[in-house]
Amino acid sequence: MAEEPTWNNMMNPEMHFPLPPQSEEPWGRCVSLISEHDKELCAGWTEEINIMLVFAALFSAIVTAFLVECLKDIREDPAHTSAQLLYQILAQMRNASTDQEPELPPVPEFSPPASAIWINSLWGVSLALSLLAVMLCILCLQWLRAFRRSHPGLSRDRTLAMRQMKYEGLNYWGTPPIVSSIPIILLSSLFLFLAGLAYYIYDSSAIVAIPLIVLTGIIAVIFGATTLLPGIIDLSNLISSTRN
Repeated sequence: MAEEPTWNNMMNPEMHFPLPPQSEEPWGRCVSLISEHDKELCAGWTEEINIMLVFAALFSAIVTAFLVECLKDIREDPAHTSAQLLYQILAQMRNASTDQEPELPPVPEFSPPASAIWINSLWGVSLALSLLAVMLCILCLQWLRAFRRSHPGLSRDRTLAMRQMKYEGLNYWGTPPIVSSIPIILLSSLFLFLAGLAYYIYDSSAIVAIPLIVLTGIIAVIFGATTLLPGIIDLSNLISSTRN
């Protein structure tokens, strides 16, 4: 009886693993392995994107509620304008019996406070970033669904070719970096919201705003460290390797 060929007696004496059976179809084995890899990859991305999508949707609703309330501070109050006009009418009625032209006080032009402008700007950008994250989550889910769509009528070799074409398209459109950038966008949106909230509370009471300001500063330091330090380390390693 012939001895089963092994890596030990054919190529490398340090390896003792048998060769795959000759009867197994190589294309089928490739399709099975790649399908398992794609399934795990898409499942991980889909779970992560769904979590971020729920967070972004809820966070957008919270920011919208604050923004709608704060927008009143940068709009002219109709009641104040009506009071000024009524005061002018009253002054005209008092001087109606005289021949002199009544001196009416000018209606002051409305000028929103600087704090309200800053707060609305911070919350507006925060809401825009949160909605951008929602849009990217939806797009990525659609791309992953199209990537996982099967083609049962194709042969195994054409199935692999179709899969490779879609995989290259997935990378060409930047799906991996887009998925990785969504948490950064959401954290930036959260930081801007906390900064605006701290400013909003500080405008009313500085003592109450101090804990929130400290918390916002800690979040900013952590966010900056975790975002910038890996890039700085990679850049320093690249510079040191080029010098060597």
